[in-house]
Amino acid sequence: MEQTQFHDKWRKAFDFRFLSSEDLDGDVTVEIEDVVIDEVKTARGTETVMALKMKGAKKLFVVNKTNARTIASIAGSPNTGDWIGKKITLTTVQVNAFGSVVAALRVKKNFENVKIN
Repeated sequence: MEQTQFHDKWRKAFDFRFLSSEDLDGDVTVEIEDVVIDEVKTARGTETVMALKMKGAKKLFVVNKTNARTIASIAGSPNTGDWIGKKITLTTVQVNAFGSVVAALRVKKNFENVKIN
């Protein structure tokens, strides 16, 4: 195999199925194509997670409780079927987790994408 130089974010050298804060270069607005249940391998074993398929994206976005609440607010519904077709903005924030400050993906709640009842 021929060697080639690789000068980019280290995560890009591997085939990760799920989106990470490392994958973003600033805020990005995406359209939710589907909501799925999937499995992810962790240090504790296999976990079942809810994830978003996003239109035009290769990777799934694992939705935690914080992001699920924000998406439900934007969509105006806690029913994940109602999230399909909605546009959300993903951003990276610094959070305290696992004993240190780490970058995390968050769904940005801003005025332009909030449904007003």
